Amino acid sequence: MSLTDSLWVLIVPSLFGVYFVFLLRQFFMAIPMELSEAALIGGCSHFKIYRSIIIPLAKPAIMTMVLFIFIWSWNDYINPSVFITPIEKQVLTVGLQSFQSEYSADTSLQMAGVCVAVLPIIILFSCIQKYFVEGISSTGIKG
Repeated sequence: MSLTDSLWVLIVPSLFGVYFVFLLRQFFMAIPMELSEAALIGGCSHFKIYRSIIIPLAKPAIMTMVLFIFIWSWNDYINPSVFITPIEKQVLTVGLQSFQSEYSADTSLQMAGVCVAVLPIIILFSCIQKYFVEGISSTGIKG
């Protein structure tokens, strides 16, 4: 497939995680069947039930999945160092390692790089934060 030495070798495997299958399954199992049965009686097709009812209810779980995939891919060190050989194509986590040699480490440059590396995660979480609050508040509602 000639994926080595490209970013696709990092993106494609992160899209298929077993953890997220279980996460979404548990979330979908918590949605009451009465909602989809009522929509089916009301004349909705299965696709419309899925698109109009199930997906909007699953936004907190989907956003949690998006955030976890991004954080795990962003912080990955082993896969980029194994599958990408040119230093020009390496990711930030592998680049931070270059500030460390066998006998010394430039910790000030490493800490500055870590501050830059954390910014996208903070920005993404601040954009997705409302879905986490929505998911937490909806778990306490019974009846």
